[in-house]
Amino acid sequence: MSKTGLSVFSEGDLEYSVDYVTSLALKPGHSKKVAITFPSQELMHIFMENLFSSFIINKVPKDNSLDIVLNIPDDV
Repeated sequence: MSKTGLSVFSEGDLEYSVDYVTSLALKPGHSKKVAITFPSQELMHIFMENLFSSFIINKVPKDNSLDIVLNIPDDV
């Protein structure tokens, strides 16, 4: 099982994470899991919009065995 944790606190982090998750989704295999932490709900929404676009552009299949956990700390 591939398991990774990422933190997105800047535009650079966001771009890296979108690229990383897209490439992970395109790799063969099962049980690919990534947890991503954001400082705000707004940044999480921007990430998801960009990821959705990246999946379309890169033709990521629906059945890609990817499990994404999105975390936003309670104290923000």
